[in-house]
Amino acid sequence: MDIVLIRHAAAVEADGISRDIGRVLTDAGRESMSALLPRLRAHLSPEQRLLIWSSPAARALGTAQIIANGLGIGKISCYHWIYSGNYQAFRQALLLADEGATLLVVGHEPHLSRWSEALSGEMLLFKKGGMAGFRLVDDVAPAAKRLWAFRAKLSPEAEERRASKTLTASTFKYALIRRLHKVLDRHQRFLRSPGDPRTTHKLRVATRQARSLMTFVKPLLGDAAFKDSQARLKAIPRQFAHLREIDVLMAQWLKHLADDSALPGSGLALALGQEREREQGRLEAYAKGPAIPEAIFTLLARADARDEESLEKKNPFSPFARKRFEKWHKAATAALEKLDFQDHEDIHALRIRYKKLRYVKEAFPALEADTHHLAGLQEDLGIICDTFVNIRLLQEIASRYSVPGLAEDADAFTSHLLGLRKQMQEKHQA
Repeated sequence: MDIVLIRHAAAVEADGISRDIGRVLTDAGRESMSALLPRLRAHLSPEQRLLIWSSPAARALGTAQIIANGLGIGKISCYHWIYSGNYQAFRQALLLADEGATLLVVGHEPHLSRWSEALSGEMLLFKKGGMAGFRLVDDVAPAAKRLWAFRAKLSPEAEERRASKTLTASTFKYALIRRLHKVLDRHQRFLRSPGDPRTTHKLRVATRQARSLMTFVKPLLGDAAFKDSQARLKAIPRQFAHLREIDVLMAQWLKHLADDSALPGSGLALALGQEREREQGRLEAYAKGPAIPEAIFTLLARADARDEESLEKKNPFSPFARKRFEKWHKAATAALEKLDFQDHEDIHALRIRYKKLRYVKEAFPALEADTHHLAGLQEDLGIICDTFVNIRLLQEIASRYSVPGLAEDADAFTSHLLGLRKQMQEKHQA
């Protein structure tokens, strides 16, 4: 069976009264869909029977009707699970469909993207009127091979996975560019929701991912370019470090309160809330300024200007990357063997090594070293590191604010954190 996933054409915007399901196609949407029919027809076999399944949304039905009229199909089958994006229902329906037919499915994003990934392992992004053809190779799974696509392209993540099967200078260049764009995206999300702890965390992570790639290829870069690039990237997470520390301490304090209902807990929570409000105000002013966009656009321009072909000829990236990653992996293993679990600086340094290994492996899956076993250890090291940071921050907060119950909360939580640290240290020293 061949399957064609089709996103509806352009539709009117919701006016606040009509429901989403009632949005109809615009005149331009109808015209563009009619103009796309020859492209669709060129990919269809005249010998196969054509079936159309559609979402009940007006814009999808309107698109399906244009296709049916243009291809001479007399019936449109309408299913609500296409509108809701229920992939399991789609799977069940495929089992009952005519194996000799070509199935045209008219639906919506982001459902079609997820369905394309579930079918073929490749996530496609469908523009309005976009379509892609697949051939079912396994009815039970189901699994399919992508045959063609129009106005539908691989998502950046899928492109990266495909590109990362080989290791070239281009692999690095575009992996870095994608991560720099991710920093810009996380920056905008922070501006939209500065009160959400996740936006702070994800901005810092995105910046560190880009920094890790720059550090990984340091031998291929000039010292001046490397130092300047690292300085620009390092400044961003450093600005947000205190806010992140507040959020981590607050989250762990609230978890501790949930585990010990006998604690009142309002003093520390109130002081941390005041501290976060002060720090968030400072960071909003910083984030609204030009510093972050200027830094990232400068680095994007440098990355885009690199001639990857000449770089590849001068120093082939694949052998460099494999040797470099192996060196990093051996260094992390050696550091673990002599790690002093009582030394915060040693623990923090090893944790950073593991993060860099993970970020590079995520960017270049073709690197063969296995890093999955590092995830649990990295988490434990993070817990130990957090106890040092949290206790220091508790002391600062207790000295800065005059809030009833704060001193008692800080003392109780300090004792808990010391016990947690001892537990984790004993786990790895046993």
